[in-house]
Amino acid sequence: MNYYNLLGVGRNATQEKIKEAYRRLARRHHPDLNPNDTYAEKKFKEINEASEVLSNPNSRKIYDLYGNNWKKVVKSNKNDKNARVNTKIYTSFDFNKYKTFHNTNINNNFGSLWNEGNAKSNIASSEISMSITLLEAKLGTKRILNLNIDSKIRKFEVKIPKGVDTGSIIKIYPEQSSELLIRINILNHDKFVRKGINLYMDIFVPFEDLIIGGETEVQTLLNKISLKIPAGSKNRQKIKLLGEGMPKRISSEACGDLYVTLNPIFPDSLSSKQKDIIQTFKNS
Repeated sequence: MNYYNLLGVGRNATQEKIKEAYRRLARRHHPDLNPNDTYAEKKFKEINEASEVLSNPNSRKIYDLYGNNWKKVVKSNKNDKNARVNTKIYTSFDFNKYKTFHNTNINNNFGSLWNEGNAKSNIASSEISMSITLLEAKLGTKRILNLNIDSKIRKFEVKIPKGVDTGSIIKIYPEQSSELLIRINILNHDKFVRKGINLYMDIFVPFEDLIIGGETEVQTLLNKISLKIPAGSKNRQKIKLLGEGMPKRISSEACGDLYVTLNPIFPDSLSSKQKDIIQTFKNS
């Protein structure tokens, strides 16, 4: 559920715009005005949820960063008061219980980009999954694994290099003859779609900006950028922001691009003067 789309506002909308959108939609879908209408009731609840999140600067910041996963982040931080977003996650894993014997060279099977010089044969190999955010995939991150080895808990720090994608494999060797494969999963982002090294996002701008040109502020994964909208832009036209995508190679400084798709916002109502202007334009 995209809260911005739900309220019909852009991601750069001010608090006043968000309040106005909420009041307008709340009146339209209020249960008292729509008795026995289950759709209106559901919509009213969604609108309230979107307003509560976006009206609070702190929750809005977390939502902008994590999208639909923001609730998991908040819940995780509540469970651990000392936890910080994008830092260490402690996972307990009984290594001995799940390991299996492989008389083969695992590196050849998975084509891993890490630990290439540590190819081993006749090793006990296990695999686990690990989820990280898109931002962590762009910047790189770390995780701490608590592994149960021979009934003893041992901690291993796993460094996840920037540029990884879903399906990437990282290897660690808890024991000399044991190997743990960590398969990376990138969590979906509510704002960005990743395709290889490029990112794609939608923004909403006043329709007149597409006609006569304008300027808006775009929140990328890392920072805010002023985006110029060329006059005569089309609906769903894409604008490329160079270097704002994902790393081109593992741990590389060079990045792909971010493609911003323009979506016009039309007013709910027009004044008589505005209608006359549009009519004049139509007749010209």
